[in-house]
Amino acid sequence: MIHFVLQVLVNALAVAITLALLPGIHVSPVGDEPIAVTYLSLGITLGFAYAILRPLAILFTARLVVWSLGLFLFVINAFLFWLMGVIAPAAGSYDSPEWLWLILGSVTTLTLINVGEAVLAINSPIFEGNLRSKWYWRWLNRLPIGRRNWIIENLRFYFILRILASYSQEIMIGFTPLARFRLFMQRTIYGIPDLPGEKSLPAKVRVLLQDLGPTFVKFGQVVSSRADDLPPEWRTELAKLQSNVPPFPYDEARRIIMHDLKKPPEELYASIEQKPFAAASTAQVHRATLFDGTVVVVKVQRPDIDVTMKGDLNVMRDVVDVLQKRQESIRELDVKGMLDEFANNVLLELNYLNEMYNARQLAYNMREFQGIHVPAVYPELCCARVLTQEFVKGVKITAVDKLDAAGVDRKVVAREFLRAMLKQVLFDGFFHADPHPGNVLVDLETSQVIFLDMGLMGNMTQDQRLALADIIWSLHERDGQGLAESVVTLSTPYKEVNQRAFEQDIERMMKRYLMFDDAQMNLSGPIGDLTDAMQRAGLRLDPSLTLALKALFQAEEIVSTLDPQLPLIVVAFEELKALFRDQINATNVTQAVRTQATRAAKQIVRRLPSLASATGKWLEQYERGRLGVSLDISDLSPQIDRLDQTVTRNVTLLALSLLLAGLLVGSAIATNLQSEWGGIKLSNVAFFLFLGGAVIATVFGLRIVWSVWNSWSARK
Repeated sequence: MIHFVLQVLVNALAVAITLALLPGIHVSPVGDEPIAVTYLSLGITLGFAYAILRPLAILFTARLVVWSLGLFLFVINAFLFWLMGVIAPAAGSYDSPEWLWLILGSVTTLTLINVGEAVLAINSPIFEGNLRSKWYWRWLNRLPIGRRNWIIENLRFYFILRILASYSQEIMIGFTPLARFRLFMQRTIYGIPDLPGEKSLPAKVRVLLQDLGPTFVKFGQVVSSRADDLPPEWRTELAKLQSNVPPFPYDEARRIIMHDLKKPPEELYASIEQKPFAAASTAQVHRATLFDGTVVVVKVQRPDIDVTMKGDLNVMRDVVDVLQKRQESIRELDVKGMLDEFANNVLLELNYLNEMYNARQLAYNMREFQGIHVPAVYPELCCARVLTQEFVKGVKITAVDKLDAAGVDRKVVAREFLRAMLKQVLFDGFFHADPHPGNVLVDLETSQVIFLDMGLMGNMTQDQRLALADIIWSLHERDGQGLAESVVTLSTPYKEVNQRAFEQDIERMMKRYLMFDDAQMNLSGPIGDLTDAMQRAGLRLDPSLTLALKALFQAEEIVSTLDPQLPLIVVAFEELKALFRDQINATNVTQAVRTQATRAAKQIVRRLPSLASATGKWLEQYERGRLGVSLDISDLSPQIDRLDQTVTRNVTLLALSLLLAGLLVGSAIATNLQSEWGGIKLSNVAFFLFLGGAVIATVFGLRIVWSVWNSWSARK
């Protein structure tokens, strides 16, 4: 009740001050009522409009609000201000132009109301971090609306605005002398148990993300993964997003298990603990026992988070689309591409069948590492929202006190973990994309490193892996030009690039690191400078490579915590060479050759009919004496037109090489001919042509090798 009374008084006072400040708005009391009664009636009417009509207006016009970047809210507020004068028992008038006074009146009134609410803590946020789903999300998701559920998206947009407004008041008033009075109101008037005003700014932001929902918690986790760029207090608070999340009731978890696995938990497991021993932004984990006595964990997704997360992501996309159309800097940063990558990864993580396959693949790839363990999964007890896997014991890999107390050699753990991450990224091309300390444990008994949460995995092609290895190699050798060349091959330009200027920028950057010895050289420093240089040059890394670098940065932070004296670049370089030696052995090479030979054989078999037909036509023309070789380069003409005269020689060599290849193939086929011409066997002529073509090809090859050698020597 006290909230309602204070809200009415704040509204009435805001209206009174607005009417006093703006001479273009006139209100007359009805009958003999005092002017104070008129202001109170206007305050009640305005409170009703803001509490009921404003949310409805935003709900139905959210797209316009996004398109106008929030400016349409002024139109909504002006309409409500006009409606207040119409509904309230008072005669009001506006000087010409009326629309100007309506806008000024609404802006002034809303500003005063926000100030009053902030000081009196009327809309004070309750720091519960409650991620429990509301019943109506499931019902709204069933509406047959189409590909995008506009009702859910608009409703989420309204909730986001409301939560941001509440926390913004809390954060902004904390920087003013009125903060103590607001704290008194929270404690004395409202009896709020966990006083928001006593929390630090990082704590307020952390709980704001939790109240906004799982999508924003995931976003905060992404930010916290780059914790080396944040102050210590922010690092501590954002790290709580990894695990410090309230659970949801077991009844909801049981309902999801029954719905997806078609049986109640009591029939699927010998026992299951109703109280979860861990909760995250998207799921919570219950300990259970299988009928054979195996202890497992059951990961159950939060109810209906797929509905709200899809709505949040679509709202974000709409906002970014508008910003990208109007701001060139947003386009250059490719914010839309980064958001799409984030959205795709988030939605992929929501399907636990993907995590099940990822865990099995990662366990297979890590089988040669005795110090690495990936928990086993049980496919028969897994589905899109439920995952059952082996229970493992361990502590966070960065819990150095516990590792030391248990006698675990941190240096060995650091090297094994780094070696495993390098193999995943550079050799397998399938890597854990979020190896933060909450997802990497250490078994205190076996000293094994345990990977958890394989919902987000990265994938890279062979060319990308080799180029990334070349980057590490160049950093170790302080080779600026090699580093620049590797980056260019991995990047996509979003504006005209001056490659020479970019190379000079990288050379200058590497000169700074020549002063560092190997023990001081890390990975994040030069890569961060490299990213800045790429942005200046107009280059953008592929999303999969960005994910790989993020994973390596997280791995570097863990390794630095375990062994601060470990020279990361040197160790990475040594492990890279060791992994190359391990991978390039007779078995692997033979397997690779066999695979490539099989692929080539398949291509030949598929093309045998067309090759036979082409050979027959070639022989017919040869016997008729009308043999000709035609080379269709019509598709190359646009590129040839743009070539400078300096490459004319290379084009000529390319054409001669193609003709020479045709001569070699044709003469090789013609050596099987049995016919004669003028007493001379055509097979003999074809043999000498083949021999001559082979000699010419050898000369060409030697010239190319010599040219490449001279170019390399000049660069050195």
